[in-house]
Amino acid sequence: MNKNNLHIFLTIVQYGSISSAAKKLFTSQSNLSAKLQNLEEEVGHPLLIRGRGRKTIELTVHGEKLLDIARRMESLDSELDELKKDNGRQTLSIGMIEALCTVTLLPFLKEFMLKHPEICLALHTYHSREICSMAENRMIDLGLAGRSSVSGAVRSENLLFEPMALIVHRDSDYQDGVSLAQLPAEGEIYVRWSAAYENWHNEIWQPGQFQIQVSTSSMVGDYMHSAGNWAVVGKSTALRMTERYPLKMISCQEELPVRAFYIMENRYPRSSRLSAMELFKQELQEWIRGSQILLGGSSHPGARII
Repeated sequence: MNKNNLHIFLTIVQYGSISSAAKKLFTSQSNLSAKLQNLEEEVGHPLLIRGRGRKTIELTVHGEKLLDIARRMESLDSELDELKKDNGRQTLSIGMIEALCTVTLLPFLKEFMLKHPEICLALHTYHSREICSMAENRMIDLGLAGRSSVSGAVRSENLLFEPMALIVHRDSDYQDGVSLAQLPAEGEIYVRWSAAYENWHNEIWQPGQFQIQVSTSSMVGDYMHSAGNWAVVGKSTALRMTERYPLKMISCQEELPVRAFYIMENRYPRSSRLSAMELFKQELQEWIRGSQILLGGSSHPGARII
């Protein structure tokens, strides 16, 4: 099976659309579509549910099965490369959701990398459900996700809480103190952060009435191009977006939810990784305690947790 086509398939799933994957891989949509079709012919089944007007991908049953296989193959390839390049450094494989890897924990990850050159961080971004599965199957050493694992093979605990924030277009008439009920659903760039978030969201706006739904926080800014657009994102993501896009962060009358994140590991981790895992967890918790945005601990008083 062509490994390059599998990597393309994984990237399409990770970024939620062929167009976003093409941008990430610096290639054309037509090229990725052709590669995906080659993979489908090799597997003998369609992998994506296709339909006019679809803006984000949805996997078929065979696509879901191939996703699990491709994840395992990618993990094995990574371990083989690690064995070939063994130079005495410890490798720590960490799966995390994109927002944590590229925004929220980015300063810590850079700091840890510079402080510990003896440890090679292998960072992978996935959806929370996939991270739980990978921790269960020992495909990663540590998982950082927006949900805890229910598997008895995985230890998971709350890592941090992050306040959510409201962002609007810079040309918007919305000002600090706006009521959420004043925000029209048809202007929303919606991310389903979790089932609990969806429940909170649907108490205020009619389900499915948003302008567009995207699968990752990195896609939000690309679609907020008009004065009527708005979105609810993590505060660290909001701060980053206001630097990169013509957006602003404003307060609202109602209290926004607080998003919980979890850290997890297999109950029987690889012994060669234990010291690096413990060091990473210890320094991460210390960094969170010193953060001006994030909140550590196992509980958060007051705000609704999603």
